[in-house]
Amino acid sequence: MITRRRLLIATAALPLAGCSRGVDILVEGPPSAPLFRFRTAGLFGGKALAFPGSLTVGETGGREVWRIYATRLGPLPDVTTVRYGQTPPGATQKAPPEPLRPGVGYIVEASGQGYLGAGAFRIEAGRLLAG
Repeated sequence: MITRRRLLIATAALPLAGCSRGVDILVEGPPSAPLFRFRTAGLFGGKALAFPGSLTVGETGGREVWRIYATRLGPLPDVTTVRYGQTPPGATQKAPPEPLRPGVGYIVEASGQGYLGAGAFRIEAGRLLAG
């Protein structure tokens, strides 16, 4: 379950976790099927990063709406973006994605292979608003 508190704790703990490296998740595209792009976290924008191994999308209230994970240990080097609802090759989904709803805030978490990060978005007036 994803909660705002969990996101804040995870984000605050990143600098303290010597074995974790940050991931920025950029959210863009159509509101019905956003595209998640992974980058290493950096002050001036990081480098493109392969899908780290696990991705969870949930409502800010905590209800999970989609989760995928790599079927083998490690990142998927050929996958640098994931579109909501489309499971990339080498990954599997826990359950089918639920439709995204207007006016609801969503949190995206990615982790695996020493990486941890999150992003957020919402859909308002037919537009995707990242951040």
